[in-house]
Amino acid sequence: MILGLDIGGTKSAVVLGTSAGEILWRRQFATAPARGFQPVYDDLIKTAKEALHAASMYMPGAAAAGLPEEPKAKPKSVAYTPGMQLIAKNTATRKMTGFSDASIDGARTSDAAGDSRSAGSAKSAHVPDISGITRSTGIAKGGRGTGAAYGARLDAAAPANVPARDDGAFAYVNTVRLKALGEPVECIGVSIGGPMDSISGVIKSPPNLPHWDNVPLKDMLGAEFSLPVYVEHDGNAGALAEWYFGAGKGYRNLVFITMGTGFGAGLIMEGTLYRGSSNTAGEIGHIRIAEDGPACFGKAGSLEGYGSGTGMALLAQTMYPVRYTNNVTVQDIYADFINNSEEAAAVFHTAGKYVGRGLAMIADMINPECIILGGLGMRIGDAIFEPLLAAFNQEALKESAEACRIVPAQLGESIGDIAALSAAIYQSAAPHSI
Repeated sequence: MILGLDIGGTKSAVVLGTSAGEILWRRQFATAPARGFQPVYDDLIKTAKEALHAASMYMPGAAAAGLPEEPKAKPKSVAYTPGMQLIAKNTATRKMTGFSDASIDGARTSDAAGDSRSAGSAKSAHVPDISGITRSTGIAKGGRGTGAAYGARLDAAAPANVPARDDGAFAYVNTVRLKALGEPVECIGVSIGGPMDSISGVIKSPPNLPHWDNVPLKDMLGAEFSLPVYVEHDGNAGALAEWYFGAGKGYRNLVFITMGTGFGAGLIMEGTLYRGSSNTAGEIGHIRIAEDGPACFGKAGSLEGYGSGTGMALLAQTMYPVRYTNNVTVQDIYADFINNSEEAAAVFHTAGKYVGRGLAMIADMINPECIILGGLGMRIGDAIFEPLLAAFNQEALKESAEACRIVPAQLGESIGDIAALSAAIYQSAAPHSI
């Protein structure tokens, strides 16, 4: 099994899972990053030890050894983003009615019913093996498919072999599968925002994690647990998760966009994760997309200033300072949008326009087959997608736009958990181990 740590600016989660993307145990806590590094790290260590204890309980002979039983988890139904569930919204120009068979293909919306990339395909996945813990996933490798169009329910596409569960649960345990596997934890995978160095595992002052300054996280976790540790940028880890188990299955060139408290990307190019010369590829939130605008990632007018939740809140305060005060959140703005607020619609229209321009730059530069939007991209897609797509088609080369599908992440709110597992899956697999 893999011990996964998904460390975010809003919440952090610790999971036990397999190389098939199956989550067997989960705990979540509020990161509260203003506390600084040490309290957050202490919470991670405490929760990770609970996970390792849970794993040991279901090892063969554990009962005979007299290990105490783990307290039963008490699932809670409200978690990651209270108030940001996709709510049906009908207007003259948009309608959300659940999953659609249509895919969003560059300058057109097509019915791709003839394509097939079903998770139930008999073909094996392009997931690297981890000795001793690999299992067949049954995920198709080849062929383009329909994916999910906007208005998708977040729970409509789960990884292969993963039992249904509440993705919003703070706590989750699958005792049946843990007992059936009876496996030890063999490595640790970490998904965390950058800047960072995946090779050394040093975290270099991420904007959403104050006081995480040159933290040697890989060495610290290795010393704490005496296990191999694989640390990955959350954009890269998300790209791997969607490539292995979600909307990116079957593609060789894709871009995964993280849209949360920050804004970044993970790049799969010619069937491998692209890191760049200094291991910092994908920090697209730092790109200046406008002369002025919300100040995020150290500069006004950055792509992060328009595409992150932090930036959208600042944008709303700038555009409508009377309506939106300093404590407004993107959840508040989206709630107004649902209630037909013209001001909220204008905020999201502006944000979507600049994000679309940024994605057009990426499409022209990298020429991907697919751009996958995580985080806010899948939660508030009905608010930003129309202006995003219009700007994308206006700015991108026709050939680039027509070759590229833009879709929400298929793994829904499970993506952070599975991204942490994917970091270990990818990095531990020769010959492309970082």
